[in-house]
Amino acid sequence: GQMHERLEQVAIGIARAMSHLHSNDFQVAIRDLKPQNIGFDKNGVVKLFDLGMARHVHDTDTAELAGTFRYISPEAIMGHRIGLNSDVYSFGVILYELATLLKPFDQYFQ
Repeated sequence: GQMHERLEQVAIGIARAMSHLHSNDFQVAIRDLKPQNIGFDKNGVVKLFDLGMARHVHDTDTAELAGTFRYISPEAIMGHRIGLNSDVYSFGVILYELATLLKPFDQYFQ
């Protein structure tokens, strides 16, 4: 139905934006992908914003923990280098929220 189409449109929009930033042309890790940083233009096209934490993959510092805890990949929390795969983890958390309308890991954030 309409809800399913909207879900698909949003998920694919986020994936396209990530794919663009992750491409060989840019190789930018977003590092703070979360619902609060995802919006829409006047035509309903998904846009990522607040890329203040974004870094070129070769410029990520393991000492710098970036992001919002619910969406941070386990390797980032353990202090390992945050790469493109960390954004993919964050995207997975967002997909869970989109599909279930629930906040994942809620029991840990009370």
